[in-house]
Amino acid sequence: MGSPMYAALLTRIAEDVADDGVCARVLRGHEHDPGPSALGLRLLGAVHRLVLSGEASGLARFYPSMGGSWALDAAWPHVLETLDSRGDDVRRFLGLPPQTNEVGRAAALMGGLQALTAARRMPIRLVELGASAGLNLLFDRYRFLGGEGDSVGPDDSPVVLDGASRGVHPAPGVRPEIRERCGCDVAPVDPTSEEGRLRVLSYVWPDQAERVERLRGALAIAGEEPVRVVTCTGSEALSSLRLVSGTTTEASSESSPFARLYFEPVRRTPGSPHEFLVVLQSWPGGARRILGSAPPHGLPMTWE
Repeated sequence: MGSPMYAALLTRIAEDVADDGVCARVLRGHEHDPGPSALGLRLLGAVHRLVLSGEASGLARFYPSMGGSWALDAAWPHVLETLDSRGDDVRRFLGLPPQTNEVGRAAALMGGLQALTAARRMPIRLVELGASAGLNLLFDRYRFLGGEGDSVGPDDSPVVLDGASRGVHPAPGVRPEIRERCGCDVAPVDPTSEEGRLRVLSYVWPDQAERVERLRGALAIAGEEPVRVVTCTGSEALSSLRLVSGTTTEASSESSPFARLYFEPVRRTPGSPHEFLVVLQSWPGGARRILGSAPPHGLPMTWE
């Protein structure tokens, strides 16, 4: 996961569950949750949310996201006390789907839309499926610093993605024009509310300072420029799209093309890194182009 703090904490939690301790009581009823439901992330997110809100003051001094310093043995009694005293709050949080808003993935979005813009000089209607709080819909408000001096985005942005890309960029300096932007999610988060901000931040590993800083910057931008994220499934969102001539949209014609940009998991072998291909598919024609690859949190994107 890239988080020594969470790796150590999850190991200790697993031992407590095996001993039928406090963690086992809090997690009771979730024994058969499938792996993709990210039970461990939801549990740690619940605790982190209590720390961020000031409701677990004894733990704050151990959380780097709150300016603290992590020490497992010293923090563990406070973790158990928090889970024991705030068990009902933790269990309510466990019932919510995890909401990850990794701003680093905007590097692939910017790169993909730069490549698309270079090929088709048109404004874009941007629709994100599974947008959560919609932070990546604001990608063009972020500053991207790539290799060989390649950079794009506002100089004064509170979100700076240093080392956003590696390799030869096919469309350096191109600025996509976003005509319209919106997202959909089955359970969207409002980044302009205090509860929404806490929920989004709670899912970031507390010991990854750069990710925490980027996310706080993105939340500040979203507070000033909120985007529309509607409650619906991806299929419902796609079926609601309508043709707008002269923009990159859902109709597959030369005057109104459609493009799909997505992460495709790379088949892993034992010991290999977790990696995704960044794929751009466009219509008419349905041509599929592999732009590069990226790790789960998006940085850096490596161009093919």
